[in-house]
Amino acid sequence: MFRLDNHILVRVFYWFGLVMALFGFFTEISQRIIYLSSDFYLQLSVVSFLAAIALSRIECNCSK
Repeated sequence: MFRLDNHILVRVFYWFGLVMALFGFFTEISQRIIYLSSDFYLQLSVVSFLAAIALSRIECNCSK
């Protein structure tokens, strides 16, 4: 197995946020609701980006 540390979680949250932002953007442009509204996907991407920033800051503080 692999160890799940902050570095991996930062990358996962970043890419998840990027995918959700793109998905929300394209659902907004196409004026379609595929699964949920585009506002939900954009909010989910913002929360994911904030989690990635918070975890990266925790990683920076632990290494000092």
